[in-house]
Amino acid sequence: MARHTRTHDFSSAPPEELVEALGNLETEERLLWECLSEEKRTIALNRVAAFADWLDPANAITAKDAAKKAGLSLSRFYRMARDWEDENGRSLSALGLDIKRARKTAGSKAANKKIVFETALRLVKEDAQDQRSVTDLVGELSGMLARELPLVPGKASLRSTVVEARRHRDAADTVGVDVAFDLSACAMLDEAGELYVLAVLIDRGTGLILGAALPDGASARECFPPVAVDAINRLDGGAMSPLPWAPHSQRCEIVSTSEDDTAWVRTISTAVPGVNVQPADQPKRFGSYIRRHVGEGIGALRLLPTLTWAGPPAETSAPKRRYGREQATARLAIEVEAHNAVVVERLGEPERNVPQELLQLLRSVVGA
Repeated sequence: MARHTRTHDFSSAPPEELVEALGNLETEERLLWECLSEEKRTIALNRVAAFADWLDPANAITAKDAAKKAGLSLSRFYRMARDWEDENGRSLSALGLDIKRARKTAGSKAANKKIVFETALRLVKEDAQDQRSVTDLVGELSGMLARELPLVPGKASLRSTVVEARRHRDAADTVGVDVAFDLSACAMLDEAGELYVLAVLIDRGTGLILGAALPDGASARECFPPVAVDAINRLDGGAMSPLPWAPHSQRCEIVSTSEDDTAWVRTISTAVPGVNVQPADQPKRFGSYIRRHVGEGIGALRLLPTLTWAGPPAETSAPKRRYGREQATARLAIEVEAHNAVVVERLGEPERNVPQELLQLLRSVVGA
């Protein structure tokens, strides 16, 4: 029996019959599918079904009926069905959908994503006190994007974008919304001629360094508690009090080095339910947050992230002077203070106390 055309849910992943026909969809095929209109998706699935019926010996469908189902002339159907019979040659492009424009749209997906986020950011900045609901903002955002983009993301995607835009807005104007613990070798040698590895807690919105240390260990669980202790001491000593603190902390990423670290991060996440705590374990993780939010170094202290626990630096880049731990710690403190002084100058007026979630996070890192 021939297969019947049925209604499809285009808001979900590609339909099973498309995956069955094309195999695991490669990135380009998936992008093309996402960029097709609902009308062209329906045509594509009808043609896939028509070719399947025609090529299946168990079906008694005639070429004329299959061509009609595919919306093709008989001669064109024969040509396309012959090509479709070769499984290696199957693709969305082979369905005769005229998707050159869709390919161009797929290639500009990153640009479209940027438009979506920047539009959402403008909306949430206009609503600085969060007086409007997320649902209301999503509705307006959808309407604005409909005038700029050929394909507007779904409501679930727009809701996530609005939430992220609010977090981005808050992080840029206040301290403590989004923080990260990071590790990197730095251009200081210890008395044995080995590079010191520094560990820091960075406010990702402003680039302020909330805590820093030169740990002895080689895991997150060993390296970051001294950083949290330093941050607590700075807060208790008043060094961080005159700042525009955020009302709440929302996110924390922790560079990890092993599966044990990942489990440790989960323990912290459980202890601080109000903050999204995540491990960062990508291959080039060391120093990535410092470089992104602070720069190539802290003050005059240069980073050497690729040499983090990876051996001595080349003679041409190795620092000449060696520091005892007390001297090195003192130098790190000086460089951190110099960096923070520059950041504080461009921040807004002090308001609010330190977010309770941040204090809870620091205590959890020390005690976990």
